[in-house]
Amino acid sequence: MPPMTKIWLCTLKDPSSISSPKFQQLITELLEFCASYTNPTGDNSALPMHSFFQDTREPSQLFMITGYPSQEMNTEADNIYAERYLPRMFELVQHKVLRQISVDVRTLPLRGDIVLTVGKNPDEWKDEKAIGNWDYWPETRGIKIEEADKVYVQVDAWNGESLQSGNPVEGEVVYLRQIQSS
Repeated sequence: MPPMTKIWLCTLKDPSSISSPKFQQLITELLEFCASYTNPTGDNSALPMHSFFQDTREPSQLFMITGYPSQEMNTEADNIYAERYLPRMFELVQHKVLRQISVDVRTLPLRGDIVLTVGKNPDEWKDEKAIGNWDYWPETRGIKIEEADKVYVQVDAWNGESLQSGNPVEGEVVYLRQIQSS
């Protein structure tokens, strides 16, 4: 199977904080675990494949972007991740949505802040310099979704200024500050 990228949106539970030692320790462990699959030698020059971000407009919203060379490797890592880390994560955050796109995460600009755009009718708003694809997560779970319900997910580097390209009519643009990556 081709490389895939997952984008997980969760929100901090009160009184959790991204600066708390408990949260920082957990995401460090989590990202190191994910990287043990994709960068087993710990090569510091390798492109990051796993990152945590915070929404600059809604700071309680967090995004984890993670990728694997194949769905099989993702499934293997995810089974251990779910058992080892999800109970601790769910003490601090609440799950909102998970998107999965057929994009090699190494092509995404995960070494800094990013703009994430999700929406319908991408021909009307997508930026040709950005990297994206259609969300196919529900179909991988055995749920066939209608074409009209699919969304396009796009990631681009962010220089701190508002996006100049169009905004999706049915969707959103989120400006994300990087918290940590591996």
